[in-house]
Amino acid sequence: MRVKRRSLAGFLEVGRVLQFDRALLKIGFTDAFEIGEVREPANLAELSALLVEALGAAPKIELVELDAKAADLPPSLSEERQKMSAEETERTRKGLAEHPNVQAAQDVLGAKLLEVRLQQPR
Repeated sequence: MRVKRRSLAGFLEVGRVLQFDRALLKIGFTDAFEIGEVREPANLAELSALLVEALGAAPKIELVELDAKAADLPPSLSEERQKMSAEETERTRKGLAEHPNVQAAQDVLGAKLLEVRLQQPR
């Protein structure tokens, strides 16, 4: 989807899937602007076409506005990606800090690892 319609993908990333089955795709948004953009006829047609391509049929698409302050909101795709990225970064940092070569360098130099900086992927 990101290749075909970048703007639609961007709006859908902040949406929260509330229900998804062959009959209904219900997505909640905390911003009326985002709902309005996804409701654009061209965007709905593109989303429908992508669902047909992936599932063989398009479920009914329902877009709803959510209260941004509600505590029980499911995570958006964007939030899930951020969480996964943070977890992966932490695992990588821990792995590097525990690497035998790093441990040996600390022992030889009498040093302590204070910080691990990771380069962001391009």
